[in-house]
Amino acid sequence: MAKNKKVIKYRRNYDKVIAVVTFVLIAVYVICFVFLYATKSSVKTYETALGSLYDSESFTALAIRDETVYYSNYSGFVNYYQVEGSKVANGETVYSVDETGKVADLLASYSTDTSNALSSDDLSLLKETLDKYKLNYDPNEFSEIYNLKTDLNSTILASISADIMENLDSLIDSTGNANFFNAVGSEAAGVVVYSTDGYENFSEDQLSTSCFNKNNYEKNVLKNTSGEDTIAAGDAAYKIVNSENWNLYISLSKSQVEQLDLTNASTVTVNFKSDGISTSCGFELVEVNGQYFGKMSLSKYMIRYATERYLDIELVVDESTGIKVPSSAMTTKDFYVLPTSYLTSSGNENGYLISYDENGETKKTFIKVARYYTEDNDTTDTSDDYIYVDPNLFPSDSFVLIKEDSQETYSDIKTASLNGVYCVNSGFTEFKVGNILKKNDEYCILENNATKGVELYDRILLDAKKYSEGELIY
Repeated sequence: MAKNKKVIKYRRNYDKVIAVVTFVLIAVYVICFVFLYATKSSVKTYETALGSLYDSESFTALAIRDETVYYSNYSGFVNYYQVEGSKVANGETVYSVDETGKVADLLASYSTDTSNALSSDDLSLLKETLDKYKLNYDPNEFSEIYNLKTDLNSTILASISADIMENLDSLIDSTGNANFFNAVGSEAAGVVVYSTDGYENFSEDQLSTSCFNKNNYEKNVLKNTSGEDTIAAGDAAYKIVNSENWNLYISLSKSQVEQLDLTNASTVTVNFKSDGISTSCGFELVEVNGQYFGKMSLSKYMIRYATERYLDIELVVDESTGIKVPSSAMTTKDFYVLPTSYLTSSGNENGYLISYDENGETKKTFIKVARYYTEDNDTTDTSDDYIYVDPNLFPSDSFVLIKEDSQETYSDIKTASLNGVYCVNSGFTEFKVGNILKKNDEYCILENNATKGVELYDRILLDAKKYSEGELIY
């Protein structure tokens, strides 16, 4: 009798095989992902913000104001008590003349008294003056250092003079020379200036290109920077600017007039380079002896620049404000241009009823659309408007529009492109319209709140030419 053989079947270890395969697949995926991430160029984006672009050109402007020079009736030692460029009332003491010099000596000793320290406001003004000089420093304009010295001395003397004015009567009485001391009040209200230059009675018909050559300019400073000076009867003592209204003139070539489109300009924007102040003002093109000049009429900031005859300015024309984006972010997209008269409704949705061919079979369908742009083509031939719609919504690039409840059809399907950017707020590239208001080589100004347009704080691709619409980038 044959022996019974017992066969033992071993169960294959499928679980281990599955685990190994799964591990290998995951490892391959991770390696591929890391490789793709490491080799993929970084996505550069830009957050949109409001900004502006404009056409501009820099000029040296001649400042002309309503100025009156006043002369001294006395001879002797002179002291000034008002800060240059400050407002004074009619009759307010501007300077004094001491015919004997005794009061002047007393005032000088009072001025050097160490107890008369500068206030914190005076120190702040000195710092501001130095900062302004540093900001506008030009090694080719060494003479400006003397103007700086004048400004610093004026601030210091003004502080001392304020203390003197409070004690002036007692100081004079102590000398016993009251009859030989003359305090002179301002003959008019306005802004006091301690210099003359011959432009006080300047008229527009005197304009010439030589007026803008600063090398020919001579300024007669009336107030000695040391605070010690004499004056003779009949000498100019001070000047008053009578009005807040003033004019700036610039010399223009014919090409500049044309380039900046100034022939019919009535308003411009002026940027003062010395401190960044910007203001809009009236503009008039003036012609004198065949030479063009620009006249800007201002009603503010006169006191700020009252002591300056020449101002470096930037003339701004044709300024556009909107969403400012780099030019490299701009791209274009083609759209179907379809007549609004064929628009129809399906429920709460607007769109077009179309007919198209699919594998030899004619089909009809309703396409919901959104307007990207509306083009007004109202003419004698047609009163139709046209809208730009996304071609990706249509099942075929060859179709016919069908007018509802009519036998009319429209087959003349045209395309046109719109400017725009790729927005990546959602992680993939989405085209948004960008209507360009103004542009240069670096930036474009886009219309804000445009239909289907780019909005403030959108994240857009900085280099649009590297990408296409619908591309996943994150």
